[in-house]
Amino acid sequence: MAQSTRIAICVATFHRPERLAGLLWSFQHLSFRAGPPEIRIAIADNDAAGSARAVVERLRSQCPWPILYGIEPERGIAQARNRALQLAGDNVDWIAFVDDDEVTDPFWLQNLLQTQGQFDADVVVGPKIAQFDVSPPRWIEKGHSIYRKRFTTGSALRVANTGNVLFRRCILKQISIAFEPRFGFIGCEDRHFFQRIHMAGYKIVWADEAIVYEWIPASRANAGWLIKRRFRVGCSVSLIERDLTPTLGMLAKRICKALGSMGIGFLLLLGGIFGGRVVLLKGAMWFAYGFGMIAGLLGFSYREYQTAGDPAKSRG
Repeated sequence: MAQSTRIAICVATFHRPERLAGLLWSFQHLSFRAGPPEIRIAIADNDAAGSARAVVERLRSQCPWPILYGIEPERGIAQARNRALQLAGDNVDWIAFVDDDEVTDPFWLQNLLQTQGQFDADVVVGPKIAQFDVSPPRWIEKGHSIYRKRFTTGSALRVANTGNVLFRRCILKQISIAFEPRFGFIGCEDRHFFQRIHMAGYKIVWADEAIVYEWIPASRANAGWLIKRRFRVGCSVSLIERDLTPTLGMLAKRICKALGSMGIGFLLLLGGIFGGRVVLLKGAMWFAYGFGMIAGLLGFSYREYQTAGDPAKSRG
């Protein structure tokens, strides 16, 4: 590993001191096969009262990397992440993002960097492995409804998310606004950011060995939350398409996809009469996603993080 490589690990946090402490603890155990790069950690607290400060100060001396802490008083996911970028500064080569309810595998950053070098990527994104506070119902787990897709290392992607990503700092010089404040309470601001990066010609690849572990609370390991999340994601995806490719062709394509998703959902819901709750949930999620896309095309925005009181966290 080149000693001159400079990396800022950015975290946006809001009212999760215990989870943030776990994340900072995991940073202490980052390992590198050929010596560590130059690392700094930038933490943006989206609580105007600075509720994360005590955790940062308590663990600062235990962390081998310098920790930069700042408050972003304006509520919103995008606002907090933009503040983290400001804290990171200009004199770094790479920006990494993780969420405040995750912990990193010891070789997480090493594997992101290794994949970047192997495929000459501009953006590298890795998997988030679910860890549950309380085991979800078996029928939800059986249907894999709560798990995220994984790909072969090196697979080319069109989008990424900030739960586990590394990207070139120089990209920000060509992107006028990193995380769009209009998406501060809607979510998918990270999808909007990385989709713009992809449209600008940058290369996004998957690193399947670069693992972080994501804690899932009981409030999210249930059918109701999963269905509402699919609606929100469908809605946000359409809002992003309206913003980035406002053409009749996009509109027609998105309507077709929405109707197709709703059609699949309807058929699965019918099949759920015989297939049970696993099939019913899949059908409801497909239908909710398509319905959300239609709502987004009509300009509706589902402000999940304003009502949930969780503005510094996105899983879009």
